[in-house]
Amino acid sequence: MISKNLKSCEKLIFYESRGRKKLIGEGNIEKIELLSLDEVVRKYKDDVFLSREELRSYSNGRTKKPVVFSLKKLKEYDNDVKVDFPITMCGKYITKLEYHNILEKGEKNNDRDNR
Repeated sequence: MISKNLKSCEKLIFYESRGRKKLIGEGNIEKIELLSLDEVVRKYKDDVFLSREELRSYSNGRTKKPVVFSLKKLKEYDNDVKVDFPITMCGKYITKLEYHNILEKGEKNNDRDNR
């Protein structure tokens, strides 16, 4: 079952947890599904972020259906954005105000880098 909080989300923001530990891009959520790995491969074929081998390795033999996001309008940020809050492996819900603050912070980083 997909939670009401997750169903209400409009964007998925990409966080690089290794190395930079910054927000690096985003995409608009078109659809959220719970699919088995076989269903993911059958339905989306090669239109998946991970290769089939990476999917199988990532699942590590688990049978629980992963959450699958269909995204559109993918965008890499011009400047990575360092966040002032912890982000767990499960992610973090943010408000529209927090989202706009993140974009503003990225723009300030861009202005500073262009001096």
